[in-house]
Amino acid sequence: MKMKAVYLLGIILILTGVFFRFQNLRYNSEFEWDQENSVAYPAKSIVIDHKLPLIGAKTSVGNLYVGPLYSYLAAVFFFFFKMDPIAGAYLAATVSVITIITGYLLMRKLGKEAAFFFTLLWSTSPLMITYDRIPWNVNLLPLAVILTFFGLYFLLSSPKTINWILLGLGVFLGISSHYSFIFVILACIIFFVINRKIITRSICWPIFLSLLGVLPLLVFHFRHGNSFGNNLQQFTISSINRFSYLGSSFIFAFTNILESQMAVVFGRESGWIKQIFSVIFIFFLIFFRHLKPIRNFLKVFLVISLVYLLGFTVYRGHAPSYYFIGLYPLATFGLALVLAEINRRFTALSVVVVFIAFANLIQAFPLVKKISPTSLGTKQDLLKTIKDKVGEDKTALIYDMELGNSFGFSYLSDYYRINLVSREETNSYFWISRPVGRFPGQPDYTFGDFALGLPQTVERIYATKEVLLYGGLFKIRIPKNWTVVQCQGIDFDKYYLTADNSASCDTLLKESKGIVIDNLPDCPRSKFEPNQLIKSPSGEELYKVSERQIAGIFEENRCVNFSDLDKNINKELSSDLTAIVSTLKK
Repeated sequence: MKMKAVYLLGIILILTGVFFRFQNLRYNSEFEWDQENSVAYPAKSIVIDHKLPLIGAKTSVGNLYVGPLYSYLAAVFFFFFKMDPIAGAYLAATVSVITIITGYLLMRKLGKEAAFFFTLLWSTSPLMITYDRIPWNVNLLPLAVILTFFGLYFLLSSPKTINWILLGLGVFLGISSHYSFIFVILACIIFFVINRKIITRSICWPIFLSLLGVLPLLVFHFRHGNSFGNNLQQFTISSINRFSYLGSSFIFAFTNILESQMAVVFGRESGWIKQIFSVIFIFFLIFFRHLKPIRNFLKVFLVISLVYLLGFTVYRGHAPSYYFIGLYPLATFGLALVLAEINRRFTALSVVVVFIAFANLIQAFPLVKKISPTSLGTKQDLLKTIKDKVGEDKTALIYDMELGNSFGFSYLSDYYRINLVSREETNSYFWISRPVGRFPGQPDYTFGDFALGLPQTVERIYATKEVLLYGGLFKIRIPKNWTVVQCQGIDFDKYYLTADNSASCDTLLKESKGIVIDNLPDCPRSKFEPNQLIKSPSGEELYKVSERQIAGIFEENRCVNFSDLDKNINKELSSDLTAIVSTLKK
C-alpha cells in the first residue's frame, strides 16, 4: 500500500512537470534569432506566402542546413495561433510531451519500474523543462535519439520490421533536428558493422526514411549548383581540429560526455558532485552488465558515446553544452535501468527518487514563473505600444543596443502591421535601447530590459550630443550647438557648458548663461539632508543644493557640483540644468 502511494505521488510529480512546460510561456520564453528566423518566418512563409521550403534552420557550422520538418510543424501551430509567435513555444512544449510519452512507452518494454523512473526524472528535470520551452529545431533531437536508440536496442533481440521502422523514424526526425545528429548516424553505421548478423532486408526501411529526410536538402543544393557537396567539403576541412589541440579537445569532449550522464538530475552546471555521481552510475552499469537489458543498453550506448567523444575531439568549432543533449535521454535510460535493478533489492529507493524529483520541481518552479526581461511578451508589449501610437502612419525604429540584440522585432513589427520605413522616409522615430540604462536620458517607457523613446524624445536625443567628463567618470548629453570649455581648477579641472562659442575660462566669472561643473573634495553623504535627495532618471544619487545647484556623488567623499550661472533663477531648477542632469550616467 505504501508503494502505491509513492507511485501515485510520482505520477502527480510527472503531471506537474508536464504542466510546467506550458506555464508562463509568453513572458518566460525567448524570441531571439533562432525563434524569429528558424521558426516564425519559415512558418509564415508556408502559411501566408504558401511557399514550401526545402531546407530548415541554418547550422552554426557553415552554409549547411537541417531538414525542413520543424518548419512544417511550426506552420501548423502558427496557423491555429493566427501567426502569434507564442505558437512556437507551444510547439516546443508539445514536442516535449510527445518525447516523454514516447520514452515511457518504449522504456516500458524493458520494465514498468524502469519506465517510471525514466519518466519521473526526465519530466521533473529543471534543465529539460528549460530546454523544452525554447522554440527551435533542437526540440526534435531528444525524440529522434530515443527512436533511433530503441530501434537499435530492439534489433539486438529481434529483427522485426517494426524495429527497423522505429530506427528509420528516428533518423528521419534527426535530420531536421541538429547537425550533431550526424554522430548518431555514424554510430548506427558502426553498430551495424559490428553486428552484421542482425541485418535483414528490412534495413531498406531506415535507408528509405533517411533518404526521405535528406531528399529536400539534396534537391535544394542541386538547384543551387551542388552547394551541399561544396559546403560539406569546406566544413569538413575547416572543422577538423589541429593536432596540437587534440588533447584539450579530448578532455573537453570527455568531460561533457561524463557530465551528461547526470545532466538530467543535476542540471547543466559542471561540478565535482555531478562527475562523482556519473562515475558511480558507470560503475553500476558495469556491475549489472550480466543482465540482458543493461548488456544490450551498453552495446548501443557505448558506440554512440564513443562516436560523440571522437567527433567532438576532432571538431574545432565552438560546442555549447546543448550540443551533447542527444546523450541525455540515453543516459537517463541507463540510469532508470540501474535504479530499477537496485529498487528490486531495496524498495525504499523509489522514495528517494521521488524525493529527488520533488526537489527538482521546486528548483524548476521559480525558473518557470519568473518574467524574463527580454521575453517574447516583453517585446510584444513594446511593439503594441508603438502600434497604438502610430496606427497606420509610417514610422522608423532605431535600435540602440549591441549587435544581435534586436532579433524578434522584425517579425513582431510585421505581426502588428506596423508601417516601418527607412529613417529618410519619415519624421516619426521610436528609439529602443537595451539595456534600459543605455537609453540617452529619460525613456518614455520601460519594458523589462528595454527602454522606449517616443518621437518627441527622439527629437531631443538627436538635438544633443554625448560628452565624457573627468576621464570617463560620467557622461552627459548637451545641446549639439553647445561647447565644452575645460578650465584649470585646484583639485580637478572644471567644465563650462555654454551656448556661447566665444566664451572662455577668462570670461567665465562674467558669464550669466550656461552650466559649470566642478569637483567638491571632502564631500561625504552626511553633508546632505535626506530631503535634498532628488529622483534621478539614471539611478544616480543626486542632491538639490539650491535652485541653481545639484550635486552628484560618484566616489566615496567626492561629489561633482552642477551650477547654473543664471542668477535670475530663484524658485525652480532651470530647464537646461534639469535636462542635462537627467541624461547623466556613470
